[in-house]
Amino acid sequence: MKKALSLFLAMLMLMSVLSISAVAATTVTIRSAVVSHFGIELKWNKDVSASAYGVYRLNGSDGTQEFVKEVKTTSFTDNSVSYGKSYKYAVVSKNADGSFAKPDFSKAEAVKFDRVMVKKVFSNYEGVNLTWNATPTAKNGYRIYRAEGNKRPELLDSVKNTSYIDTTVAYRGEYKYMIVSVGADNNQVESLDFKTEAIKVSYNLIDLKVPTSSPAGVILEWGKVDDAAEYEVYRKSSSKDDNGKLLTTVNTCTFTDATAKKGVTYNYVVIVKGSGFTPDYNNGMKVNYQTVTFKSHTPRFDGMKIEWTAATNAVKYLLYRDGNLIATLDKNSYIDKTVVDGSSYKYSLDVQFKNGKIVSYSYDELRDTKKYNTNDFVGGIKYKAPVCERIKDGKHTYIYKTDKCVIDREATVYGVGYKHYVCPVCGRESTKQVIPQLAPKTPAILSVSNTNNGVKTTWEKVDSADLYVVYRRSVVGNKRTGWTIVKITEDTTYYDKSTVTGGYYRYAVKAVNLTGDAPRVATEVSGKSVKLYWYAEKNTANEYFVRRYNAETGKYETIALLSQKCTFYSESSKRTLGYYEDNNAKNGSPRYSVRYALSSSHGDGAYIRAVKAPSKLEAKNNTTGILVGWTKIANASGYRVYRKLESDKKWTFVKYTKNNYYPDYDVESGKTYVYTVRAVSGSVYSDYLREGVKITRLSTPKLSSAKSDKNGISVTWEGVEGAKAYNVYRKTANSNWQLIGKVNYVRSTTYLDKSAKKGVTYTYTVRATNGSFISSFDTKGLSCKDKY
Repeated sequence: MKKALSLFLAMLMLMSVLSISAVAATTVTIRSAVVSHFGIELKWNKDVSASAYGVYRLNGSDGTQEFVKEVKTTSFTDNSVSYGKSYKYAVVSKNADGSFAKPDFSKAEAVKFDRVMVKKVFSNYEGVNLTWNATPTAKNGYRIYRAEGNKRPELLDSVKNTSYIDTTVAYRGEYKYMIVSVGADNNQVESLDFKTEAIKVSYNLIDLKVPTSSPAGVILEWGKVDDAAEYEVYRKSSSKDDNGKLLTTVNTCTFTDATAKKGVTYNYVVIVKGSGFTPDYNNGMKVNYQTVTFKSHTPRFDGMKIEWTAATNAVKYLLYRDGNLIATLDKNSYIDKTVVDGSSYKYSLDVQFKNGKIVSYSYDELRDTKKYNTNDFVGGIKYKAPVCERIKDGKHTYIYKTDKCVIDREATVYGVGYKHYVCPVCGRESTKQVIPQLAPKTPAILSVSNTNNGVKTTWEKVDSADLYVVYRRSVVGNKRTGWTIVKITEDTTYYDKSTVTGGYYRYAVKAVNLTGDAPRVATEVSGKSVKLYWYAEKNTANEYFVRRYNAETGKYETIALLSQKCTFYSESSKRTLGYYEDNNAKNGSPRYSVRYALSSSHGDGAYIRAVKAPSKLEAKNNTTGILVGWTKIANASGYRVYRKLESDKKWTFVKYTKNNYYPDYDVESGKTYVYTVRAVSGSVYSDYLREGVKITRLSTPKLSSAKSDKNGISVTWEGVEGAKAYNVYRKTANSNWQLIGKVNYVRSTTYLDKSAKKGVTYTYTVRATNGSFISSFDTKGLSCKDKY
């Protein structure tokens, strides 16, 4: 009995162990890990004993392990991943005690998230709305692609932000979308895979236009749906107790809701009857029902002021008087200044909404009967002008010394000034004009271009200008400079030779009219520092050219160009004085002069990315073609090589290269080619040498034989197309190549070396020539020993 009992207990313990083992948590097998627009999608095999699963993740960047989420299905999309990072996943079943087993990542494969992640996709009456997270690789924004049904994908648009609304969708359309980043090189970063990674959207909203408020009610209009016999119109108000209801069924594409109440916000939905769809008020079309009412009409000194309530979503108001349009407005008030004292007028209004709908309001509809009596509108509104107390004998008087000046634009050297006075009683205005001596206008920049001599800036000639001051500001790398004077000239062209390739430069020009010299310049000398004072002139100068006499050249040189900010009021002299301190004066007391100038502003100018043109362009024949070389331009990203035949007028682009040389193999012997080069920085090209470099292609002569006889060593070769002569060279084991003869008869391809000495071995080679052009040569040559 005891033995049987012991056996029973042992079996019971074994069954308990087996039972616990059967439900112990394990790492399940992941069937797929796919990158999509919504994250990394995981799918795994089902564990029949698992009540739930735990998803774990191993970050590839730092190797940290983290618990992602507990799920009860056999799939999960991890949308907490980051662009460009790699992850490993493990999924474990849940223990009977509610814990998870330790995840096993030993067989997990890394998955890199390299897709734009979509945050939200929804449809409304505007279209399909897409929003997504920004990616670090999208230096030039994003491209949105769409495939409709089984059609091929097409590019919808390119955007810089992270949202897009596809307004071209149609009712019951089936669409697939993909969003890709655009890198700094304008190439797409992610691939297009519409089969597995596209965003699928079914668009089931009718094209309902923005509702319009009218005196008859809320006007609804929508686009016709093919094969639709009837439409159902639903409405839900902003009230918490309103769950929405079916208003009506119509067989047209328009309906006016005459039961709408003013001031209430409604949400409308229209669906095709029998389509099986239910109204989705979240994506419905909202409107606050309001109609226009006349607020007031006020007789004023300057006319009749008409005011009405503003209409929501109104684009403009068209105001009519006695049936004639008198104003188109973007506000809800107007002063009719053409009314006549004692006359009556009737006004009406057209309101144009954002959806293009125009609603008309007659005069009677505009009146507010709570504020005005019906008799006030009989025959229209009567205008009775107020009488200003300043009108005497039919004339209005102004007192300029005591009346408040509401607009006081002082005259400046840049334009005429106006002093505006307003009557404190009736508001009528009187204007006094102040005309000073005017400064020249700002010269318009005609062109800024890269040339062989640097950046060339040209500007228009200003009639009253004696001089032009050229300003420059730049961004070179991380260094920025403000406006700096680079040239004072009488010309209308300036070449800036100090630019750096790849730098951004902005040029502006100021026109200067020299109005005279300061009558006296007072100086205070202290070592090399000299303080200058002169009388400032307000209406004949807004700038001052400070000049110092150079004893070596015998001329005055401009050392500063100062604005009126350098002036101050002197209490002792009771005058405005100009001031400048010269800290670079030589010993002694130099002579100075100050010239008055009326100068224009220099404006915004025009900018350019500077790219210097390559120089020292060279070309030579080699064994395989023509080798073209040029000076290397610092900061240039590459070069564009152009070629033409000597008889051609136009250049042909042949190659982009990052080297400062180009081997041209596509040439024919005997033809003359001309080459030129432009440097490239980003998308900007430099100027080029228009004459280029010319060269006649001469193939390398092919050596045939070198034989010794009684007369010497005879060297032969094959003729070269285009050659007019041949140079023959010779060397020995102890000497370099030396020119030993020329064959000027082009048909002869043989040369007899009579100076060869018996017993000496010589090596020969040949070069073809055509004027100053010369071919390459066989560096190995042909060797022969003189036997005689």
